[in-house]
Amino acid sequence: RITLSDASGKIDSVMWNNVSQISDLKSGDIVHVQLLVESFNDALQGRIITIAKSVSDDIDLTKLLPSTRFDCNEMLAEVIEYAKGIKDVWLSKLVYKFYSDSEFLKKFRTHPAAVSVHHAYFGGLLQHTLNVTRLATLTARNYDYVNTDLVTTVALLHDIGKLHEIASLPAHAFTANGNLLGHIVEGQNMIRDACASIPDFPDDKRDIVCHCILAHHGELEYGAPVKPAMVEAFIVHACDSIDAKAELFYSAAQENKFDDYGFTSKNFYLGTRITTPDTF
Repeated sequence: RITLSDASGKIDSVMWNNVSQISDLKSGDIVHVQLLVESFNDALQGRIITIAKSVSDDIDLTKLLPSTRFDCNEMLAEVIEYAKGIKDVWLSKLVYKFYSDSEFLKKFRTHPAAVSVHHAYFGGLLQHTLNVTRLATLTARNYDYVNTDLVTTVALLHDIGKLHEIASLPAHAFTANGNLLGHIVEGQNMIRDACASIPDFPDDKRDIVCHCILAHHGELEYGAPVKPAMVEAFIVHACDSIDAKAELFYSAAQENKFDDYGFTSKNFYLGTRITTPDTF
């Protein structure tokens, strides 16, 4: 038994003969496959005739894996505009340390934001980061006592640890670093290293940014080492949650598995059945 997938979806498949062909395959491998699609227990199932690992280096992974529906170049340009708008000299230097790094940008541009829950596709991390930055910056500007530069900085950097926590696609897996540390701690480590490389970077400003990174999951039971101790940290946490959950609603609606009353089956992550105004 094996699950095959491309950008359009996935299909559970079986192979009855010559099964040695799949003995050396592992999750994330790109394969050429010939199969018959049949109906089994009221669901589609693939019956594999032949399957072999691809040896080509010229493969467009966006055709094999789900991708953001937005233009990555346009999103990255907007993210960089937010970075350029930071007026605080030290925070600007910190953000510039990452967003001027070509290797960082190359990976950040296409990386997924998760293994399976939300934005788990090409460009997912970029899309999520941009959405959180948009939301957080607008929210911060609504309150005259909020440090907008700090909010923008943290929004732009809150999930950079996922570059180390999650393996690059096509693998859908956590790295050893991800299992041992996780993106919150790794993100803080990346920021501390960046601050150390900037001459005379103030310790107190470094620690404030790190606190916001450590607190961006909001609650200890959700993996945050600390709870938000300042409004700026809370705003980024709230906007991070809004975008992640909005994506869950969107994904559930796109599956179009609505019952006769216009609802999906119960969503594990949202804890409820999903519907949309269009189903009524």
